[in-house]
Amino acid sequence: MKLPVFIFFTLSLLVLVSGCGKNATSDLDREELFSVSYGRFDDEIDLFTHTINGDCPAVCLFMRDGIFYIGNASSEKVLQFTSYGDLLSVYYNPESVPAPDFYSAFEIEGENTRNPGITTQKAVEYPFNRIFSVAVDSKKRLYVADALPPERVEYNEEEQLMLENIVVRFDASGKFIDYIGQEGPAGTPFSALAGIFINSDDDLFVVSRKPSGATVFWYDPDGKLLYRIPISFDSLPSPYQDGKKNISVLADIIPAYRSGILFFKIDYYREVVDSETGSASGISFDKSFLYPFMIESASFGEQVELPVYEDLDDSSNVLRTKALKPYGLLGVTGNNHVFLYTPTSRGYEICILDLESKRVQKRALLISYSEQVYNAFHLSGDGILSALLAGPDKASVVWWRTDSLIGEIRR
Repeated sequence: MKLPVFIFFTLSLLVLVSGCGKNATSDLDREELFSVSYGRFDDEIDLFTHTINGDCPAVCLFMRDGIFYIGNASSEKVLQFTSYGDLLSVYYNPESVPAPDFYSAFEIEGENTRNPGITTQKAVEYPFNRIFSVAVDSKKRLYVADALPPERVEYNEEEQLMLENIVVRFDASGKFIDYIGQEGPAGTPFSALAGIFINSDDDLFVVSRKPSGATVFWYDPDGKLLYRIPISFDSLPSPYQDGKKNISVLADIIPAYRSGILFFKIDYYREVVDSETGSASGISFDKSFLYPFMIESASFGEQVELPVYEDLDDSSNVLRTKALKPYGLLGVTGNNHVFLYTPTSRGYEICILDLESKRVQKRALLISYSEQVYNAFHLSGDGILSALLAGPDKASVVWWRTDSLIGEIRR
């Protein structure tokens, strides 16, 4: 197992990219695929009747090859749909969810798997506790970030961390394979999870959080630990040379899809000084940077200044004031396009930055107010942006063919 030395340093070359304003943004067509009802039955999700841990999303979404996977923490299950809304599989906790209607058509094989008899649908029993994220590799193996039951939770005395999260793996038939912990299969549980990711080689990346920073774990397709990368908030790089006080916030960590690179999005805030008194009166957002870190060589590549969103405040009849705010990071595609997003009064705005040409494209995602009860997004490796938009009576699964904007469109 290789353990790279994680050293931050400031690169001298900055690549400046102009910001994205909201005024020139054109609308992006979206395609309505199918809807999911609310409830506890086979093809339904539960958003409102059960409470869950505040750090855990109610629903997580993953799309690969036109197949959608919806993890629902409240009802402790994962649903697999075609792009037409046909239910293919239900992975569920039998103690929390009723058996699927097609359950009787299955014969038991092994402890947790039920194979189809007269149906093409699949029902898989597993005692999920708190589903955080899902991912699928090219062999259709399903990865579910989940929590352990209380009696199996471990405690790290040195760092004072609760270790309660694992990544559960199922093969394409639905058979339970194992669970991944820090050292690999059946390893020590992780601390709080920020995300799980699969790259083009079917390697697994797990990002865990702790109060002093984060740790990224990189595993091969067999679950063998390749690298463990510790990250300290106190050692984040800075683009400033003037010595003025600034606050750096590590907003996101995302692995590259086709290389051994981690992308760190860091937002920077500066002190606001009162011009009359000369004293600090607060802080304000200043800029965002993307830092590529080559894991195998433990070194940084060329850092990139990211676009920022210019928000014009129309509340005053006398003066329109401009405020800058950072975009969130949706992901980085296989052909090195960075997808950024921010909520707006019309839904969302996305900015797409080509890391090679530095070209920026911006589009508006029109989402009605009634569809904004809850949103979950997913960006595929080839650049298709999907979303689950929860309305008052059902949730819609949609996508925007953003792959056409980056030259990756597939039929």
